[in-house]
Amino acid sequence: MLSDMTHLIEGKFRPGGRPKVILAGDLNASPQFDDRYGSKSHRVLFDRLRAFGLVDCQGSFSESRPRTLRHKRSKVPWVNDYVFASESLARKATSHVVVEHPEMFDLSDHNPIVVAFDL
Repeated sequence: MLSDMTHLIEGKFRPGGRPKVILAGDLNASPQFDDRYGSKSHRVLFDRLRAFGLVDCQGSFSESRPRTLRHKRSKVPWVNDYVFASESLARKATSHVVVEHPEMFDLSDHNPIVVAFDL
């Protein structure tokens, strides 16, 4: 799907260059998977996002990340939800929070991510 969005991310339809982009959500991918299972398949996605000039907004605040996925059959604190933004927007990120409240556990096995931008 990322290939299908190349022309949008690179600004092919926008006069004046790259657009401001926020790409966020459950990517069903994590470098943790590669580390745990000796694979390289997930890192390829993250390398490609960087090649598009997208910045990991959560990573700019901390190396450690709160889990975003509570998998019922795993005790691993999985992180597979992300917020990426074009460089110009990522520089304006002011905070990052992963919301984990028990009252939300019945709604989803994912914890919402909130990144604030000073626009």
